[in-house]
Amino acid sequence: MTDDPLILRQISEGRDRTRAYLHIGKTGGTTFRAAAERVAAAEPFRVPLIFHHDWTVPRIRAAFPGIRISFVLRDPLERIVSGFMSRLRQGRPTYQSPWTVEEATAFLHFRDARAYLDAILSGGEYEMSAVDFATRSIAHIRRGYRFHIPNTATASKWLGSVGTLASLESFAQKLLGGPVELGHAHVNPVPARDILKHYGADELDRLRRHFADEYQVFNEMMQAAEP
Repeated sequence: MTDDPLILRQISEGRDRTRAYLHIGKTGGTTFRAAAERVAAAEPFRVPLIFHHDWTVPRIRAAFPGIRISFVLRDPLERIVSGFMSRLRQGRPTYQSPWTVEEATAFLHFRDARAYLDAILSGGEYEMSAVDFATRSIAHIRRGYRFHIPNTATASKWLGSVGTLASLESFAQKLLGGPVELGHAHVNPVPARDILKHYGADELDRLRRHFADEYQVFNEMMQAAEP
């Protein structure tokens, strides 16, 4: 079990404690959670326990043995760019989440997502030191796929459903057991793809290689989810 008050509240409401939804940052979780709350108001038994950004698969499994864990994934590079821009705005307009001291320091060096990506492509010793600090400091980047899912080899023991941003509605319907109203999406004013289209194919390949560990988790989880 857990002493997390958000989880305990959901259990007290009668939500399904055999299933979990893990909210990985910048994967449509705010939209899904809003839909789940509307369903839970009338039929809480249809809704899995919802675990927020600081939870990981091992931590969930330790607290709730046998639980099946579902989540949404998106292209890792797009998620990282989206996460950078979201934290740069301190979560606005949906949230008001001030920077940590470390995030403030990172954003003094990288004033926008392109500056962060350009530093990766430069490969310079100074630039890469700053990139490493920012990667470890900016919450949505630090809490990436490997943070949440450190061991993909055990997926068959705990994996529920895996959705994508493109399939978010059908994912929500499956997880919530019927038609759902997704409502307003929490999105960046400038889509991550608009940032990434400034880069050529070779540059994008180099960026993907830099985040190879995130792509490994992404690819292995997508493969594990295939019927």
